[in-house]
Amino acid sequence: MPKTKFQSVVFTAIMAFLCFPAALCLQVFFVGPLVRKIFRTIFAA
Repeated sequence: MPKTKFQSVVFTAIMAFLCFPAALCLQVFFVGPLVRKIFRTIFAA
């Protein structure tokens, strides 16, 4: 039983480590242009 629980914990940890950078990249990809537009409007004004 502990072995399977340990495997599940390791699996969830690996999935978290794999999904976190992907979510971060998606966030940067979608939020980046908006932040650039905001900075452009601020520096233009």
